[in-house]
Amino acid sequence: MAKGMGLVGRPGDYEGWDAWWIEQGPLTLILVPQVGGRIMGIQWHGYQLAFVNPECQGHVLDVAAVADVRECKRRLGFRLWGGDKTWLAPQDRWTPVKPSPSLRTRLSPISIRT
Repeated sequence: MAKGMGLVGRPGDYEGWDAWWIEQGPLTLILVPQVGGRIMGIQWHGYQLAFVNPECQGHVLDVAAVADVRECKRRLGFRLWGGDKTWLAPQDRWTPVKPSPSLRTRLSPISIRT
């Protein structure tokens, strides 16, 4: 991790998932690549701020083994994992429906440089 920013990153377990713990001062983010790169834990001074659904804890779907991602998504339906999600791209592999209006509305422009 970036030493100049005081970030500490370490692998570890979180609620049965392989995770990355990223810490800076009193803030800890717990990333879980096994469930789509979700931020499953947000801790401030050790206090957990994010909800994690107990029914989904430790569950993993092997997406690489899924031939038709859209069909699998339809079959699984909506899963309330908890935490917070990153936007998985490309969008066209997940759903033929446009994102909800709340995801399309922006107060200011956002850009990402790669």
